[in-house]
Amino acid sequence: MSEKSSFALLVLTAEDQTADGAMRARQNVIHETGLFQGHLGFDRAIMVVEEGVELGSNFDGIQQIRFTSGHFAETFGEVLATIRREFGPV
Repeated sequence: MSEKSSFALLVLTAEDQTADGAMRARQNVIHETGLFQGHLGFDRAIMVVEEGVELGSNFDGIQQIRFTSGHFAETFGEVLATIRREFGPV
């Protein structure tokens, strides 16, 4: 799929609980995030992250759009702005 894509939204939600009780995204989604970031670049592989999801420090400084649990729709404006930035007006 990465070969056919020019943009990716990678949605990281609190799906897995660690031994210490922290919530993290599924590890396959973390892997896919790196795959798309490597292929498309950081500006076109955007992380959409649910608040409370534990991320490794290697994600610090990488563009993330955050949303509160159960309110994914609150990201739509920022997602649209990101698409416009990359592709022009839609």
